Formats: sequence, structure tokens, C-alpha cells
Amino acid sequence: MKKYLFETDETIYKRKRNLFIKRFLFLFVFFISFPLIHHAYTKQLIQSSKDKFFEKEPDAIVVFTGDKGRVTKALELSKKFPSTKVLISGVYYKNNLQRILRKTVEDAEGDFKHYSRIVELDFEAMNTYQNVEETLKFIDNNENLKNILIISSDYHLPRINLMINSLNENMKSSFFYQEISSNLDIDYLMHIFKEHLKICKFWIGL
Repeated sequence: MKKYLFETDETIYKRKRNLFIKRFLFLFVFFISFPLIHHAYTKQLIQSSKDKFFEKEPDAIVVFTGDKGRVTKALELSKKFPSTKVLISGVYYKNNLQRILRKTVEDAEGDFKHYSRIVELDFEAMNTYQNVEETLKFIDNNENLKNILIISSDYHLPRINLMINSLNENMKSSFFYQEISSNLDIDYLMHIFKEHLKICKFWIGL
């Protein structure tokens, strides 16, 4: 730290103390505001989906595998919207549709014909970036898909939206979001901070 001419030990101490306080306040505001902004933005994404599909069904439902409940939610919605296509992205290579249905659907055998007609599996994606890439390929291969509903964990949605906006060059489709809700606890905050680190990493790589 630069020492100014005629500074005393007391003025040096005060300057260091003031600098410490400013840095502490900055970090405090930074760590408090990020979760609040993230949470508010997530709610905005979710509300736009509810407004869009209040009396209308999406052309496709896309679910990114990961946390529990995501695939189940997508298949539940597919029963509400029976003509809607479903893409499950990031499926483990040893899985197949029958195994997925047995784990997520009560009447898996009875509904297999329905799901086999509308569900496509993506085995290529290994992370969120690749999930988005495979989703955009899926849309390019199905030109009639205009309104896409993405399903993932609530804390995950802002990063997905950022990546879609960055990678979706033709902008022919509109994207909406349905959450798998998380408890508002310390785990949720940890997920948010991890998401922001990944968002920063994505921005740096752009």
C-alpha cells in the first residue's frame, strides 16, 4: 500500500481500516444481492411460462437430466399436453425409454405406446452447454416447433436461458421455463453461488 508523505501511524491505520470496511461492504452486498437477483429472475422466467401456456400447449417439452423430479415432471406435463413432443437430454448411455418410464411413470407398460410416439432421447449431452446444443439441434430437425418449454431445477434456469440466448442464432423459436422447486435453504444458496461461478466461466469463454 502506498505511503503518503507526512503520514503518521494513526492515518495509515485509519486508511487501512477504511479500505477494509469498503471491501467488506462490497463483498457483503455482492453476496447478498446475487441470490436475491437470481431468485427474482428465476421467478420472472417461470411466470412468463405460466402466462404463455395458461390456455395453450407448448410445441415441445425439453428436460435436462440431473436432479430428481425433472424427468417425472416432463412426463406428467406430456400427459396434460398429449400432442407435444418431448426431448430428454443427457440420458445415460445404458438407459432406454422403458427403463426411464419404469422409474418415473406409474403405469409404464400401459403408457409405453403413447410415450414411444412423442419422446426422443438424447445420449450425447454431458453438461448444460451440450444440453442446449442438442436442444437447438432437435428444434432445427423439427421446424414446426415454435414454443419450447424447458424443465429443470429452479436455480438452473437463469444459466440455461443465458446459454440459449447466446447459442440460438436463428431465433425462430421462443423458450419458456418450468421449474422443479428447491427448498429455500443453505443448499439452495450454495447452488446459486455455484451457478454464478459457472455463468462467469461461460461469459469469459464467449
